[in-house]
Amino acid sequence: MADKATDIWGNNVEEAARQIAPALAATARAAEIDRRVSDQAICALRDQGLLRMLQPRRFGGRSTSMRAFTRSLAELAGSCASTAWIASVANHSAWMITRFPAAVAEHVWSENRDAIVCGVFQDLGRVTVHDGGMLLTGKWPFCSGSHHADWLLLGYRDPEKDGAEAARLALVPRNMVQIEDSWHVSGLKGTGSNTVVAEQVFVPREHTIAMVEALGQVATRQFPDEAIFGVPPQLLFNTLAAGPMLGVAKAALNRVIASISNRSIYTTIYTDASEAPTIHIQLGEAASLVDAAEMHAMRLSDEADRFGASGIWPTAVERARARMDNSMVAQFVARALELLINVNGASSFAEANPLQRIQRDFEIMRRHASVATELSKEHYGRTLLGKPGVILIA
Repeated sequence: MADKATDIWGNNVEEAARQIAPALAATARAAEIDRRVSDQAICALRDQGLLRMLQPRRFGGRSTSMRAFTRSLAELAGSCASTAWIASVANHSAWMITRFPAAVAEHVWSENRDAIVCGVFQDLGRVTVHDGGMLLTGKWPFCSGSHHADWLLLGYRDPEKDGAEAARLALVPRNMVQIEDSWHVSGLKGTGSNTVVAEQVFVPREHTIAMVEALGQVATRQFPDEAIFGVPPQLLFNTLAAGPMLGVAKAALNRVIASISNRSIYTTIYTDASEAPTIHIQLGEAASLVDAAEMHAMRLSDEADRFGASGIWPTAVERARARMDNSMVAQFVARALELLINVNGASSFAEANPLQRIQRDFEIMRRHASVATELSKEHYGRTLLGKPGVILIA
């Protein structure tokens, strides 16, 4: 069931996503050509509160459930995968702000509740100690949402620490860094996943946090009445791609179903493709695969909600299974898209046909670090046997 809670926007997040879907669909091709999601699309997300889904209510956020979050991203991705991806990254990054000391959230949102946070958590930066903080230098590729961000979370290593304790996150204003135009790719072209460049940028010490704290179990929650902020970070991380992957699959299925009766199958007796058994078989399998992907995406989201509400920390096996759920979404969607493109035929690859964009966008999504299907299988199998896993954020 969808999250029925409404707020100052007067609707729930799924309804909000559905309302702006036609406008996003109209701009999807332009986002590819321009290599950035339009300001109008970002404004549509902002106006519906879809960039505040994982933001605390104290700062004007929706504080929605993970189930509603995943389903709303699927709605968005069905119209424009790049826009959905930015919405996912921005919301996840906003959630991460709540792991910092309370004053940081106040600093980010007290004057601008629409502030967008994005970032790259990989510890690629280096620092030198400076009065009251540090000077940060580094380059961080693949920063989705770079065109529209107000704040950035950037990973670095603390030279005074060793091992896992050395990895930290720094919160940096977007206007203090440069963006290198490096996102020249075949899919998710509009995400602006460019390279962030920082050169001796001052960061107050209170605007940093150790990754082990950001991703670990906290003794006291800052927002105890909002279950979403009790979700274990590993489970949250696994939801980043699930909604967008599910959304493009459902969009492809609907598009192919709508087009079948309007054509024949060349060099065959079938003047109406909808009469061909081979179409029935492939379409039936594809639809079942999309259903299976949705079941895994919903179990992943529901488990995140359950742990968030209970305050219980999941076991290694439970965390590994959640990651496996996300990876199975990718595996099922990959096969479903293959079948749907077979059914639709060579016209799927026409530049004007959204199916080819859906395929390219999905191929980028499924290779995100949160998915890594084969590694997820290995990790899950090892934890089931009581062995240490192979994935660090899991």
